[in-house]
Amino acid sequence: FAAPCAIQVAERLRKACPDVPIIYFANGGSPYFSEQVETLAGHIDVIGVDAHMRMEQAAEIIDRLGAGRGSSSPLILQGNVDPYVLRYGDEDTIRQAVRQTIDAAGGAGRHILNLGHGVLQGTPEENVLYFVEEAQTYSGSH
Repeated sequence: FAAPCAIQVAERLRKACPDVPIIYFANGGSPYFSEQVETLAGHIDVIGVDAHMRMEQAAEIIDRLGAGRGSSSPLILQGNVDPYVLRYGDEDTIRQAVRQTIDAAGGAGRHILNLGHGVLQGTPEENVLYFVEEAQTYSGSH
């Protein structure tokens, strides 16, 4: 785990650019997500969740460790629609994945919708359009 280096970089960035949010993402970091939250909370603003972790689980960890909405410096979650859903899914599957991810993260104000790790080569452009349209229009479950 690269925590000491990540903290050092975050501290330098914060000093140089105090108003710029700091985003941390460790691809494949799901097995040690709790440790990332514990160690990096207070140093970063946003933590990425890869596609191998359920967003509900990431949100629970954030809340359990006191880095969520109720804390003085809450961590925002970023992620984690599976890029294979975007690559191979149909329109309904993609839109449902967007809605499910937003809801699982706790809704608006706590989440930056993204893929779990980048757009795969060969992903149809219309699939990216479905993703973006749903992200722009979905207001959360009521």
